[in-house]
Amino acid sequence: MLHEPAVALTDYLLAVECGVFAALLARRGADAAWTVVFAATSAASLLGGTVHGFFPPDAEGPAIRTLWVITMLCVGVIAAALVRAGAGVGWGRERARRLNPGLGMALIGYGGVVVFVSREFVVAIAAYLPAALFMMFVFARNGWRGRPAGVVPALSGIAMTIVGAAAQSASIGLHPVYFDHNALYHVVQAVALYLLFRAALVVGETS
Repeated sequence: MLHEPAVALTDYLLAVECGVFAALLARRGADAAWTVVFAATSAASLLGGTVHGFFPPDAEGPAIRTLWVITMLCVGVIAAALVRAGAGVGWGRERARRLNPGLGMALIGYGGVVVFVSREFVVAIAAYLPAALFMMFVFARNGWRGRPAGVVPALSGIAMTIVGAAAQSASIGLHPVYFDHNALYHVVQAVALYLLFRAALVVGETS
């Protein structure tokens, strides 16, 4: 029996959704950074569902710590891939590839912090939020310059993700037991990620 069924199942649905999105983007030849965004999100959701479903909320021990560290590392990969994908949208894939070494070093540094310094989720937020804001900036800039491809779904999706994360932090849910703030966040995130996927498809078709 699952410990937190609504949270675990919505996490697993996110994992399936993002896995499908990653496969579709790879098949269509989209910028690989977009595929990494959704593949890493799928992995993080799969791990999150496992933690919430098969471990009690107050669980401790090497297994839960290992799963948490891997989840945190996945967030770092998502952040780096968002920056790389955003750079591709704003300045083209060829110029964006110049960021790869720097992003790789930043990701190694982030991993070192997670493994050796702090596993607090604020570390993941510090990596993810600037990347999401950068993506918003790039699409907003494109829209301002008369390049509307993917602007509306991208900005809507990222804004939904940020608002959903704020609601999650404020513990806003539909029911404290049957559909808490984590489960609600996963539903909001599912819609947000679909919008971002639509943006990635449009950008891929017009690049």
